[in-house]
Amino acid sequence: MFFETLGWFGSFLIILAYYLLQTDKIEETDFKYQTINILGALMLGVNAYYKTAWAILTLQAVWILIGVMGILKSKSAR
Repeated sequence: MFFETLGWFGSFLIILAYYLLQTDKIEETDFKYQTINILGALMLGVNAYYKTAWAILTLQAVWILIGVMGILKSKSAR
């Protein structure tokens, strides 16, 4: 039950980040946007690992890497 809840919450965070971006409440270069995406992907990744859903785990790992790259890019632009 814990891992299922974690997966749902991770999904919610990724959807929330996308919603905030599309409604101009947050920018793609904003640290908050990247952090919400990374946390959501991490939660979904843990869920995928627990369920041995390797394709989803791979997707979440790539999602996290892209988020980290976005944070690093934003920091270097400052």
